[in-house]
Amino acid sequence: MLPPIDPLDYGLLVLGGIAAGVINSLAGNGSAITLTLLMGMGLSPAWANATNRIGVVFQTITAVLSLPRNEQLRELRKNFGLDPSIRTGNDHRGLVCR
Repeated sequence: MLPPIDPLDYGLLVLGGIAAGVINSLAGNGSAITLTLLMGMGLSPAWANATNRIGVVFQTITAVLSLPRNEQLRELRKNFGLDPSIRTGNDHRGLVCR
């Protein structure tokens, strides 16, 4: 069992989680903050990484579920079939990569 968390440490974890969420939304790599905080609280690197993966899983699920509501993506899908140069480029790239 883990030792009790000091209120100051709890506050740092909450603020670090918020900062990591903002950074992940803007540019990514918020895990650098959360991993550092978790290891600073005494978790081993393996446990800190495993704990951090929980948040990443929820973030990925949220992104996948919100993707169909993205208007720009719908426009791209709608217009994708209308431009033959895009289609031809993709077909050739598929042949080269095989």
